[in-house]
Amino acid sequence: MLARLYSLQRRANDRLTNILSHGQLNYDLEQHKAQLNGEHISLSRSEDLLLKTLLNNPQRILSENQLKNVLYGTYDDVSSNALNVHIFNLRKKFGSKAIETIRNFGFRLGPAEQFK
Repeated sequence: MLARLYSLQRRANDRLTNILSHGQLNYDLEQHKAQLNGEHISLSRSEDLLLKTLLNNPQRILSENQLKNVLYGTYDDVSSNALNVHIFNLRKKFGSKAIETIRNFGFRLGPAEQFK
């Protein structure tokens, strides 16, 4: 799975544009900056990685383990709720429905119109 995520990320780097968009959300891959409705949104390193991964897979449900591997690698001693804290913080910044929880499966990016 980790190899698949790296592959997806590598393909994303081959895009013609360095901007990922989802509704009013724009993310600059080179500068690692997010803008919502033209306003800069400050992100921590983990929030940045998580948002970039979700934007690169907008319709895909990503499991908790897939997202933890993106954030922490295969390091096993990660707090059990660390991922949920980062998702909570992204929801505070982009809206409560910006990231959907798919029970028993994982998380995915919410519909574009759900971003504040």
